Amino acid sequence: MKQFCQITLLITITSFVSIAQKTADEYSQEGLTRFKAGEISSAMESFVNALAQNPDHAPTFALRGLVKASQKDYRGAAMDYDQALELDGKNARAYLYRGQLRTSQEDFEGAMRDFTAAIEFTPTDFLPYSQRGILRAKGANYKGALQDFNRWVELVPNNVGALSERGKCKMELEDYPGSVVDFNKAIELGTKDSQVFTGRGRVRIRQNDNKGAIADFDKALALNPADAKAYYNRGFAKSRSKNCEGAVADYTKAIELEPRNYEAFYGRGVCYSQLGNIEKSMDDLNLAIEINGPSNSTRPYYNDFITNNMLDLLRDAVTTFNQVKEVSNNRPEVYMSRGITKNMMGDGQGAMADLNKAIEFDPTNSDSYFVRGLVRSSLGDQRGAITDCNSAIKLKVKYPEAYYLRGVIRFNFGDRNGGCLDLSKAGEQGYLVAYRLIGQHCN
Repeated sequence: MKQFCQITLLITITSFVSIAQKTADEYSQEGLTRFKAGEISSAMESFVNALAQNPDHAPTFALRGLVKASQKDYRGAAMDYDQALELDGKNARAYLYRGQLRTSQEDFEGAMRDFTAAIEFTPTDFLPYSQRGILRAKGANYKGALQDFNRWVELVPNNVGALSERGKCKMELEDYPGSVVDFNKAIELGTKDSQVFTGRGRVRIRQNDNKGAIADFDKALALNPADAKAYYNRGFAKSRSKNCEGAVADYTKAIELEPRNYEAFYGRGVCYSQLGNIEKSMDDLNLAIEINGPSNSTRPYYNDFITNNMLDLLRDAVTTFNQVKEVSNNRPEVYMSRGITKNMMGDGQGAMADLNKAIEFDPTNSDSYFVRGLVRSSLGDQRGAITDCNSAIKLKVKYPEAYYLRGVIRFNFGDRNGGCLDLSKAGEQGYLVAYRLIGQHCN
């Protein structure tokens, strides 16, 4: 009887241990739950238990890699992702996590391959679409990004992040009405994300609705008073509204929040120039160029949409007015603005150096050639000025100021017929000052 009881007890204990023992999947999910709760050590303990149950459990390696990456153990994370994929070549989450790690390490090609693989193996998971779309947008592949964001919205229709990213993408593709629709919907969903209002504000700037843009940036700053981008963009909108004093205040706030924001230094420098404070203008434009040095990339992060610099020529004397533009990655606009300011200060050679740099970084900017032509003319290089006017006109057929300048120089060379033709073209394109010279010299 005693032996029977002992056997029964042993069977009961064994059965209890068997029932209580968790599977590798359960331990792995337990580790994920602990990780989300910020319990890193406990999460790692769960993963140890999972691998003790199944040393070849690919999901555990993928999740452990995610935790290691969060602790900045990037090498260990990469090894875990690789191990997960070696065990299970169709593990979509391992591809997704490794793609995110590669993105953070600027291995964009590798990240793109990983996100694409994740989509292949889980076509109904919105996360890899979102990550691939963001990566494509970063590389200026906006059409490809839009496809991914469309799928993201299709899978999660009321996701503020999806609507916001698609809105930004549509803006870059110049679908401004569609962009506003996406931002409006995100706002209707009750978002508290200041970047959504900032995004819609940027679209409104492109639609020349500066008042509406400023209202959006006001809302963004009410939600997040430390949003440097909102201050910068509001300053941008104010500068377009000819409110340079207000723009300077916003650019200054953006710089306080982000001391290396070269776009804000550039914008403030141009505004100081317009306000007649040349010394401060030069200081800011110098800093805009010096911060981080010239970029190695030639791809602009933004497309210019601001109207061209307003240039008012009075016969052979020229006064230049800067207008803030969105800054491209190599900052040719900043060099051009500093060149204009140097020329206003009488430093023609310094102006030439900056304008040469602007053209080197962006040889398609007609304004840079025109301004350099003005400087060359003031330095006595009239043939060089004509060459620059030719380049400006080739890049932008409707450029009345360039026709006007070339016409004036042709008169100086004794080419009355050519000068009159250029002045006529300038007047035809809306530069009415030209008709005064035509009346004096061409009839």
